[in-house]
Amino acid sequence: MPPTTPASAAAVRDLARRMRASVDEFTLVDADGHIPDPPPYSDLLHHLRTAHQHLVDTVELATAEATAGGPDRPPGTRERLVLAASDALAASYLFGHALRDVLASADIKPHESAIVLAHAGARAELRRGAEALDETAVLLEQHQATAESSASMRLPDQPLKRPGPTR
Repeated sequence: MPPTTPASAAAVRDLARRMRASVDEFTLVDADGHIPDPPPYSDLLHHLRTAHQHLVDTVELATAEATAGGPDRPPGTRERLVLAASDALAASYLFGHALRDVLASADIKPHESAIVLAHAGARAELRRGAEALDETAVLLEQHQATAESSASMRLPDQPLKRPGPTR
């Protein structure tokens, strides 16, 4: 396994942005609030695949933070990354559940509200995951700013004084 480096605020923000974009992109119902006929199978597969990729990306960030992050890492980053991964996992499950229900029913009308609720729940999980990632990025940025501020407050290294002649 290659060495890992702790999560950067930029990487975490990028994943949060991608998750939020997915929430906005993923729709299931038409303008009337109903699942189109025929249902958008390929769209639901895309939602499931993308949510799964968000899960993989979040777990990779959490793993990097847990394995490479030292005691100088800001408190709460690991926990928030794991929370975001948990939210992405829940989104994957709910998108899969919605897709399964669509595929299992010849007539989805009796099951439409459950399918729509599962899909909406998945979108909400992605939104929560993005929020947890945003909080993580803030912690990482604050930690970096504090470290830079502390470094600038240190006195510059004093040149070594050579002992002069003794009398």
